[in-house]
Amino acid sequence: METRTDVELDGRTRLMLAVVEDVLTKDPELRLCEGLRLLRSVETACARAGADRLDVFVRFIRPQLYERLLQCFGICADPFRRVN
Repeated sequence: METRTDVELDGRTRLMLAVVEDVLTKDPELRLCEGLRLLRSVETACARAGADRLDVFVRFIRPQLYERLLQCFGICADPFRRVN
């Protein structure tokens, strides 16, 4: 089933995001600064592709990738979030 983000992103952008997700989850030597740079470069690529793709990235995809990156390093994105 296609989601809103799948419809609004072209194949190249989806491939780029798949590679980034693989790197964030499977590269044991990834450093936090490298992961942050990677997310920034994806954002730049989406901005070059058009305002609509940048909007989808910023609103839907970046928060998920950012949270996944922080989880890889054991960092809680919201330390005041209720645990229960």
